[in-house]
Amino acid sequence: MTTVELKSELYRQIDIISGSEALMTKVLTFMQQLNMPMPVAAAVPYTDAELNARISASLNDIENGRTKKNEEVERMLTEEFEWLR
Repeated sequence: MTTVELKSELYRQIDIISGSEALMTKVLTFMQQLNMPMPVAAAVPYTDAELNARISASLNDIENGRTKKNEEVERMLTEEFEWLR
């Protein structure tokens, strides 16, 4: 699609949901989140010792049956991160 076609489709979709304040609020919130810059300073790599400790803890969890099914993890993620829905 061209930029003009995309813009036209966006306006058409907005017109469709304009009757619902709840939908308009969701769309506006989502659009505002799209414009948020990702925090660069928060991404700090693990040291080798930290990484090895996490691996050991994970293997210990597996050995002791402390695991979750894929469906449960997906449910937890969609509850925490609404934009995954």
